[in-house]
Amino acid sequence: MVTLTAITVVLTAIIAWSVKTVANRWPHVFTGKANEAPKCLRLISGRNNPTHSVGITDLLADPDRTGAAVLRIYNARIEEARGDHDDVRQVVLARNWNAQEFTIFERAITPYEVNDYEWQIHDGDKLWGFKDGEHAFT
Repeated sequence: MVTLTAITVVLTAIIAWSVKTVANRWPHVFTGKANEAPKCLRLISGRNNPTHSVGITDLLADPDRTGAAVLRIYNARIEEARGDHDDVRQVVLARNWNAQEFTIFERAITPYEVNDYEWQIHDGDKLWGFKDGEHAFT
């Protein structure tokens, strides 16, 4: 049986893929900002709303609680997909602005260890997650 889950978009009976597209001036190297030297690739994962899913109404009152809730929601979506498919993968297509050059890669999607992250509020209303002092989530 093939079942569409909240995290997967391309499915077979055995494998499910989440597919992301990122536009960047340098599609063969990765960065979060288009005009900077490459460092990493940052992806967006939507539908991780702690107000809707677990009832946290003031998202900024306790950053650690809110951040942990977001990761638990994401991890639950991974587990849901794993319940229907033997393998859950992520494919990322990084392309340049005019879509003439691209790099594509694939990796296994794995849950995050919730307790490995510390959360802080930045710019008054943005939740940032850090692992070992490195910025990992916005």
